Formats: sequence, C-alpha cells, structure tokens
Amino acid sequence: GIFLNTTNNRLESINAKLKSVISRYSSLEEFVDKFFLILRVLRCERDHKAALCSQKVPTTFHSAADAYSTNYMRYLTPYAYKFVTDCMVRWFMASNCSGIK
Repeated sequence: GIFLNTTNNRLESINAKLKSVISRYSSLEEFVDKFFLILRVLRCERDHKAALCSQKVPTTFHSAADAYSTNYMRYLTPYAYKFVTDCMVRWFMASNCSGIK
C-alpha cells in the first residue's frame, strides 16, 4: 500500500533516472552537470511525446457517400464517431428496407 507515502510514480521514475546517471559520491560540479543533462533529456522526451500526439490524425477514405461521416469524424472522438456511424448505418438500412425516402 501507499500508507503515509505521498510520492507518485512520476516522481519515483525521475528519482530512478537521477540515481542511474549520478553516482552517490559525485562532486557538486559533476552532480550539477549531470542533473542539467537529465533535465534536458526529460524535456526532449516530453516534447517528443507532445509532437507525436499532435501529429496523429485519423485517416479517412473520401467518397461522395462518406461526406457526412467525414464531417462527423472531424468533430467527434473516435469512440463517439464509431457510435454515430453505427447508428447512421442502421438508419440507412432501415430506411432502405421500409421504403422510406
């Protein structure tokens, strides 16, 4: 358990990275150099993850029949988009089977 433990996994991860790079009995100068090196690496990792998130764009197949669903995809989350398209397919199938125009 975490009884009386106020740390979290992120903090423990940073601590482990510090311990893996900085030796226990290093000089102050060596500590500062390696500390700023670790900070630079952590910031690069953070920026890399942010860039990957902003570059991820869902792909679509463009056709005249899919014009409505493509517009929905722009504004909905993937989960909501799947739900809406499933409903649209059912509605189109029901309207085609019953002769509703």
